[in-house]
Amino acid sequence: MRDHVLLQAIARINRSCEDDDGLVKPYGFVLDFVGIFDRLKKALAFDSDVVASVIQNINVLKNLFTTLMRETAPQCLPYALSGDDKAKERAIDAFKDKDEREEFFKFFRQLQNLYDIISPDAFLSEFLDNYLALAELYGLIRNAYTDRVYVDREIRRKPKNC
Repeated sequence: MRDHVLLQAIARINRSCEDDDGLVKPYGFVLDFVGIFDRLKKALAFDSDVVASVIQNINVLKNLFTTLMRETAPQCLPYALSGDDKAKERAIDAFKDKDEREEFFKFFRQLQNLYDIISPDAFLSEFLDNYLALAELYGLIRNAYTDRVYVDREIRRKPKNC
């Protein structure tokens, strides 16, 4: 284990708890078999310049996400915000041109990558409904024009983490 995963593992082990029978565990106990605390010290040694550059880059990514949601997304949202079968058929028909479809896929994948990096920042709350509508549209269009069934990568990732 390394970095934040190591910190999470130690923090979870060290939590106090009380079970249903009233047995209290006041704290955890971690044995340092292979230098775990040296690795933890290294994982927590943040360079303030690196942290500052990450924060600046996050703002650049937020600006790009905002631009995509305000300038490009409105062209797709009319197809994304209706839920009846006729609207879905119109959406599928609107993307029958392969070049337009690929352009939409490229746009949404870029938006999705930005969303994954920025989340769970509260900044995204303003865009959440439209983003989720675009995600549903992406899945609808992918399933309509490919042989493989589209499954959101977040859903695929969860079983690996269990």
